[in-house]
Amino acid sequence: LLASQSSDAAGAVALGTQAAMIDRQLAYSRNQEREADRVGMQLMYAAGYNPLAMADFFEVMNRRTGSISYMPDFWLTHPLSSERMSEARLRAAQYPQQRAELNLPQ
Repeated sequence: LLASQSSDAAGAVALGTQAAMIDRQLAYSRNQEREADRVGMQLMYAAGYNPLAMADFFEVMNRRTGSISYMPDFWLTHPLSSERMSEARLRAAQYPQQRAELNLPQ
């Protein structure tokens, strides 16, 4: 009986350790995605694109996938589309508006 309890306790500790490691890795992955969104918006703006287009894209993703998410947030490899949309809108508001220029061949 004692050996069985010791074995169960060791298994529980191992499982808890694995879960903590997975959670840490997923959080790291989500932070990388947030950084990619931030840098992506900088590149979009530098290339002359409207940074609000990124927020619009995440809005479309949220509408199409928001109701089918069945996993808890902490198991996701990417931030939720709704979170990315909100962050993109806040970030885009910090950029000065660009005037679109049309460069046609002469």
